[in-house]
Amino acid sequence: MDTAIKFYQECVQKLLCEYEFIQDGDSQIELIFDDKRMRYMDLCLG
Repeated sequence: MDTAIKFYQECVQKLLCEYEFIQDGDSQIELIFDDKRMRYMDLCLG
């Protein structure tokens, strides 16, 4: 079970990191990872 959770955590983090590179010149994307509580957030600024 722990291996499956770790796998999905890595998938979500990888997806969000790729999403971060979509930003344009007028906006900024900040990523927040909390692995301990399994919470991930992206902030779109601009």
